[in-house]
Amino acid sequence: MRDSARETLTILINGVYPAQCKNLDHDLAITRTEHYFFGVLKKLWLNSGGTINGYYKKKNKSNKHVLVAHVFSEELSTALGVMLKESDNLTARNIFLSLPEFSKRKELRNSRKLLYGSMKENNIYWHFRNIIDNGPGLSRVTRIKAESVMSLIQEIDQGTKFSSLNQCFQFQALTVL
Repeated sequence: MRDSARETLTILINGVYPAQCKNLDHDLAITRTEHYFFGVLKKLWLNSGGTINGYYKKKNKSNKHVLVAHVFSEELSTALGVMLKESDNLTARNIFLSLPEFSKRKELRNSRKLLYGSMKENNIYWHFRNIIDNGPGLSRVTRIKAESVMSLIQEIDQGTKFSSLNQCFQFQALTVL
């Protein structure tokens, strides 16, 4: 809808939210959902060659059956790259979290403690020199490939220096495509 007095373009977004629904699925974000939505919309809009000024204005509707959004999925060829990155993330996350094999709680803290202990046993001093990232599977930012994880596993498997860490892996073989 165009406002001829100010020559601005207003984008109206419609969607359906069933009144009886008790759960709402949405992408996880540090910011609130409406801020996240505006950020995604702005990025897509600018990447498409458009311009956008201002911000959103929240308005509550009394009718819960009003259309909220209509989403069209990307083509498979576009989505495939993202899917492969996410599978790398999942692999890295599962390997990292499977390290504390005998712990009842499979979580980041136990995995981190095990890595620190193994490095200390093997006289690897890295404090104040390097930072160990949580891993792409935990942060959901792809910075590691499956080949990198595999080469790390092979290095651990071949060397006696990492024998305490080698015993922690719960898998027999890992295939990288």
